[in-house]
Amino acid sequence: MRETAAQALGAAVQPLAVPPLAALLAMLRRLAGSGQWEARHSGLLALKYVVAARADAAAALLPHALAIAQTGLQVLQGRLSWFDTRCSTYSSQGSSALLPTCRT
Repeated sequence: MRETAAQALGAAVQPLAVPPLAALLAMLRRLAGSGQWEARHSGLLALKYVVAARADAAAALLPHALAIAQTGLQVLQGRLSWFDTRCSTYSSQGSSALLPTCRT
């Protein structure tokens, strides 16, 4: 369900200008920093689809995207062992969220 909602959000942001996108990314940062793992996971998933949908604005969104990924990963410190599978799930989501900003 979280993946589907994140995909829908990615589709919905296509007509938005950069300032409203930055405001949306600020909300996603709050989700990524949440104490609940479902909210953190949702924030990182949404980040991935928003950045992928707006590759044209990647340069403007990258600082926000990096902050969200960092926030999501910092919340893990002290909560989970790196050997815990949930930790690897979050870290993979954080890094995969930034993949659309990479150029080949």
